[in-house]
Amino acid sequence: MPRWGHASAAAGGKVALIGGYGGGGAHARRSDVLLYDTARRTWEALEPAAAPAGADDGAQPPPRMGHAAACLAGRYVVLIGGRTSPSDALSDVWLLDLYGSGRWVRVVPEVVPCTPVAAAGPPAWPGRFRHSAVAVPPKGCVNTAAAGSGPGAGRGAGGAELLEGWRVVVYGGRTADTVLGDTWVLSRTGSGGGSGGGGKAGGDGGGDVAKGWRWQQVATAAGAPCPRKSHAACYLPPAAGEGAAAAGSGRMYVHGGTCGYGMHFDDLYYLDLDTYTWHCVYGGSGDGRGGGGGGDGGGVNPRPPACFSHTLNAWGRLLLLVGGYPTHHHTQLWVLDTRDHTWHAYDTHAAAGGQHAAAAAVDSRLEFLPVRHCAEVVSASGGAGAGGGGGCSDKLLLFGGGAFCFSFGTVFGGCYELGLGNLAAVMQRDAAAARVTEANRGASGEGGSGATAGGDRGGGGQGGEAVEGWVVAVPSRSAKGVKDALKARGWLDSGRRGGSSQQQVGPAVHATLVRHVGDGPCICVPMGCITCACSGGIARVRRAMG
Repeated sequence: MPRWGHASAAAGGKVALIGGYGGGGAHARRSDVLLYDTARRTWEALEPAAAPAGADDGAQPPPRMGHAAACLAGRYVVLIGGRTSPSDALSDVWLLDLYGSGRWVRVVPEVVPCTPVAAAGPPAWPGRFRHSAVAVPPKGCVNTAAAGSGPGAGRGAGGAELLEGWRVVVYGGRTADTVLGDTWVLSRTGSGGGSGGGGKAGGDGGGDVAKGWRWQQVATAAGAPCPRKSHAACYLPPAAGEGAAAAGSGRMYVHGGTCGYGMHFDDLYYLDLDTYTWHCVYGGSGDGRGGGGGGDGGGVNPRPPACFSHTLNAWGRLLLLVGGYPTHHHTQLWVLDTRDHTWHAYDTHAAAGGQHAAAAAVDSRLEFLPVRHCAEVVSASGGAGAGGGGGCSDKLLLFGGGAFCFSFGTVFGGCYELGLGNLAAVMQRDAAAARVTEANRGASGEGGSGATAGGDRGGGGQGGEAVEGWVVAVPSRSAKGVKDALKARGWLDSGRRGGSSQQQVGPAVHATLVRHVGDGPCICVPMGCITCACSGGIARVRRAMG
């Protein structure tokens, strides 16, 4: 997958990759469509069908990069904007019928007259690139699968009717001269309004899918994020929210981005899709570059570093953030729980076997470089974004990416997948461990002697009461590093004494949680009363052990 700056959309067990920069041989901006079958793990190049005789929609989108795409009704892919050169921002809109006619259709939406841009000049939507676009299903549809998905979607019902009530929310980006911070909604109100640049979408029985579209600028009041490009955005369905959010249309989350050289953001916003009002979850770190307390998963209330050209995908109530520039956090998966807006960092690694065989066949040198890449969450059944935050076979797919360096030339990223089967379980264990640690701290008086009503936790306890806990058995040379790592995260049980592996560390030691294989005697470092292991924590302990 030697390309970057492309766009993706998942529909009915397939992921469509559109355009971008790269390709085999001489690198260039592209207009092709590649389809990835998530079940078979195979690629195919889509050859768009020719327009029927007499139709005027036989054209295809010109080559581009920096565009945005989204899936509508599990069947259509909408393509918006992009650029053919840094001075040529595109404003065109296209629809690709993946499971019907298999043809591109040009859409020319009207601009609602009451919007500021229409009042000030010609009614045209401002072209842009490096923007974001998310698809919003009609109310009552929890996700795209509920609105129709898969090869049979829309057949019999009519393709055009499937699009009724769908919206595409576009935010930010840039023109040749300006970084943008406006919010627009592309919607279809039926075949009676708007103008269409294409003819009938023959063969779908659903009327003219190119007609009835309009642009409307929204969220013009104060509170919106500052202008930015190359940010990450995703749609959170209402069923994944809590309280009032679960009864509405959902939210669009926006993270990070950049507005110029050295000015990167680490803030987080969401747009209420019922009222079109912006809400700031937290602001930036203030210096335009900093990580806002994060990057390594440590500290209080960690958060991802300031970055751009990354991806954000919804998985149930969780948001998954991967990659971006700067690149020092690429091995981390950042997970946001939208119930309380807390971030969690999990270490990952790019195994050679994790790259798709099809991608390796294109170029075996493609590495893990998630910058200007695309990402999609798919379930075992092929549905996009399914799983509800707990599907055992769900996975996060990363496609392409790369960068250009004046010293080393052009570098492209490969295609990788990350299984999400145990992510929700690990997060539950993390939360349980944190609660137990907090309870232990409260019982011991925040760093006190560790004495409890039951007696001295370091000994056998008065009256024979046992204090449960884990230990970490490590070689002597690693004991100090592991102890410091546990203490920094609040996992060290200061109420119990450590000792050699031949000594009793506590009256009711469950088992050895982590044991470093090596020669020489082991030192047992006591942990708090944790009844289930945290695999993310284990990974960090192992790293501390070297």
